[in-house]
Amino acid sequence: MKLRSFLLSATCALALSAGFTSCSDDDDKPNRWDPSKEGSKIEMAQSRAFILNEGKMKNNNAGITYLDWSVDTTYNSDLYFAQNGTRLGDVGQDIISAGDYLYVVVSNSNVINKLNSVGVKVASTVVDNEVLS
Repeated sequence: MKLRSFLLSATCALALSAGFTSCSDDDDKPNRWDPSKEGSKIEMAQSRAFILNEGKMKNNNAGITYLDWSVDTTYNSDLYFAQNGTRLGDVGQDIISAGDYLYVVVSNSNVINKLNSVGVKVASTVVDNEVLS
């Protein structure tokens, strides 16, 4: 009988302590993420989407538009240019999110750009024409 009573009280104590540890007192601060820590020059929400604009052939005007889900607005300027100070390239083909990085394929410029989660360039690789076709 004592074992049953002990197990019941231990289970109740565990449930009570789990309830207290899961509560946090920062609920009044909705967005504590700081994009400037990742090198961002633009204030960005934590929930966001990126849209790749292909651009026109031979105009070096491919771009990335940033969409803020929380207020349903877009950042209309070229996000890549605003973050990096250079153009993305000629004919943006694809953008892929993998882990904490974005990979952007720019086919006519023969380049694959690796960006961090706010669009700041981390690395770039020039590839052969045959790989992209």
